[in-house]
Amino acid sequence: MKKISHLLYSLTYLLGATLLCFITLEVITKIFLFSYLTWRTQDAFSPTKYNDETLKILYNTHDPQSYRETIDQVWHNEGEYHPFVDHSESPTNKKYLHITPQKFRMIQNQVPWIDKNRKNIFFFGGSTTFGFGVKDEETIPSYFQEELFKSNPALKNKTAVYNFGTGSYYSTIERIRFEQLLSQSIIPHTAIFVDGLNEIQQELEDRAPNSEYISYLTHHTPTGIFVRDLSLMTFFERVSNKISKIIQKKSPSPQNALSYEDAIKHTLTRITNNHKMIRALCKEYGIRVLFVQQPIPYYHYDASQSAVPKHSPPWAPLPELAKRFYETWLPVTSDTLRLQDFKVQEQMYVDEVHYSPMFTHAIAKEILHKLDFN
Repeated sequence: MKKISHLLYSLTYLLGATLLCFITLEVITKIFLFSYLTWRTQDAFSPTKYNDETLKILYNTHDPQSYRETIDQVWHNEGEYHPFVDHSESPTNKKYLHITPQKFRMIQNQVPWIDKNRKNIFFFGGSTTFGFGVKDEETIPSYFQEELFKSNPALKNKTAVYNFGTGSYYSTIERIRFEQLLSQSIIPHTAIFVDGLNEIQQELEDRAPNSEYISYLTHHTPTGIFVRDLSLMTFFERVSNKISKIIQKKSPSPQNALSYEDAIKHTLTRITNNHKMIRALCKEYGIRVLFVQQPIPYYHYDASQSAVPKHSPPWAPLPELAKRFYETWLPVTSDTLRLQDFKVQEQMYVDEVHYSPMFTHAIAKEILHKLDFN
């Protein structure tokens, strides 16, 4: 009996010690991954680590602290689930960032949602339209409304602009978001779609950012989901992926060129068909539409003139994909605006991809000039 008790005690002790070690490792890994991923995200895109002198140059400002606060507020506002479109920006009410329950970012002198007696103008796009790195009043939609009212003060009480730009959105998600609004009988006078950057970066498969995880949830048991979500599993998965990439670099696949061709063709087909569907909807509802080919730092851009600190180079095929995609996409028509070669003398980017206030202002003027509300 004593031997059995001793054995049970030993087993209990062993299981307890093993569980304690596992929990300790899980906590340490979680802290490490959180710190590492936060650092990588900030290092890759966000100017959170820039010194005051760099911020002064990038933003053409004598108040770098206000932009440091802006950057922090924008980059740390986590998105939330939104039906059919995967995600949206989370409603918030901060000093430089205001997002409404209707999931649009407020602009300067924002008209409350929604005055159907006005000519409402909706902007759709990704994080560059939303305005990552800039204040509410410095986004493209905000400057657009400001310049519109300057050029025609009579429109001040007759027009309203809404910024539906959302991080990671590309043409497919934007089309669905647009359809959602129409299905609710929210019909704008004008719809403006600003695209290019996320279209190129989107994977060959047409899916939203969280689709893979949602698919996993529907095909696995709760136990499997629990194991997958462990930080230890995430760590081993990342190490494995890193090793695979190193091996692939040493042994390049002869099929890479073909996959790039497929990516370009698929991207062109996707955005062309999305534009056709949007045009059909706009014709049916009597909506004016404009498709904007946005400037990007991977196409006809001299990064040596930028004050943005240099990070790791972009994914190797990206500049070539951008070049070939931008040269064949979006023919010149009455409802398109090609800004792929548009530049300004001031700093154009505040990080690797997002626009400076000077550049958003200039882009807004170009869009207004194209539409000519006068």
